Amino acid sequence: MKKLFAILPVFLALPISAEAENGLMFVRTLRGNAEISAQSAKIKQGELAVAKDAKISASAEGFASVAFSNYSSCMVLSGKVSIEKFEQEKVQTASLPLYSEMESSNIVFAIDEGEAVFARGEFRPASSFKIKTKFGTIEPVGNNIKIKTDGSTLTVRAYDAAIRYSKPDSNDREYIPIGYDLVCFFENGELKAEKKQSSIPQKASLKSEAGSASDVFKTTEFYRGEDGKICARRIAFKEFFIRTRDPIR
Repeated sequence: MKKLFAILPVFLALPISAEAENGLMFVRTLRGNAEISAQSAKIKQGELAVAKDAKISASAEGFASVAFSNYSSCMVLSGKVSIEKFEQEKVQTASLPLYSEMESSNIVFAIDEGEAVFARGEFRPASSFKIKTKFGTIEPVGNNIKIKTDGSTLTVRAYDAAIRYSKPDSNDREYIPIGYDLVCFFENGELKAEKKQSSIPQKASLKSEAGSASDVFKTTEFYRGEDGKICARRIAFKEFFIRTRDPIR
């Protein structure tokens, strides 16, 4: 393993305006014993809800996938993922396929233990997309990222993307380039962060999972109904049917 070496200066995202809307989530898939709760209520597959403070959980016997109203998605394979924050200048209801934000957003996830894949379209420069862990904060520099942690070790893999990492209570961000994984662990009580080159089998596995996670937001449409309220639905494209990989959707 090689130690991290690049420390980036801090670039602060522009604040979302006071009129920012709560970002929304659309539950695409709940399999096995997976479940999602938001505002003290369970959210069923096919339902729309405010994403802030929602909790997504799954075990080895099931998984959950969720699309968000900023062209991003999360696929929880095990453990629990919480959504600490999700604000948008305006909930996006433009026609697909744009796969890029029209308004800025700030979204913050948290995961203590578990395995999850995150995917997103093209974000605006002022937007932020963060995943908090006990080992620090992760930001994808690109579109797809996978996080796996058992509480004692953290492994972060990115597909065709780089990773920004900051340790707890630190504003310094370290850069892990494309083709490398981030591995964090505690040694004699001290937090260690290293980078490790991804293997070919790992890249192939992540490519499939990243593609499946991306399909979640690519085939979800947020729109306004006749009454003006925001709705969401699952849609499909030709490439959706042609694809031969096992769809984890």
